[in-house]
Amino acid sequence: MPAALTLYQYPGLRPNATLSPPCGKVHMALAFKGLPYEVVDLRSPFAVRRRNPRGRVPVLAIGHELVVDSTDILTALDTHFPDTPLLPEGARERARALLWEDWADEVLYFYVAYLRWHTEAGYRRVRTHGFP
Repeated sequence: MPAALTLYQYPGLRPNATLSPPCGKVHMALAFKGLPYEVVDLRSPFAVRRRNPRGRVPVLAIGHELVVDSTDILTALDTHFPDTPLLPEGARERARALLWEDWADEVLYFYVAYLRWHTEAGYRRVRTHGFP
């Protein structure tokens, strides 16, 4: 029997939506792999710290194992559910994919946050449609 999956995240305005781009990345990975999962919205910093002492989301429970950090979650998903891989198998290709992924996390994240909140168009989009 496959391990039950539970994603702990910051909530969004719609069910299974989130304010957090890293949590959104995990949603996309789980959907790509076709894995069923439960979502638990953590609505306070105290609730987050109960799952992750570093105070950050996402946190994914794979059975009784808690995995923190979206990149570590992608790796754990490939380890536990290898049928539909997220990352390439070859060492060179995997390293290249992880470099691009790290760049997106550390650089693009701030552009996404800026466009979401600090432009009139981004603000209107969030007010009209909610968060992705």
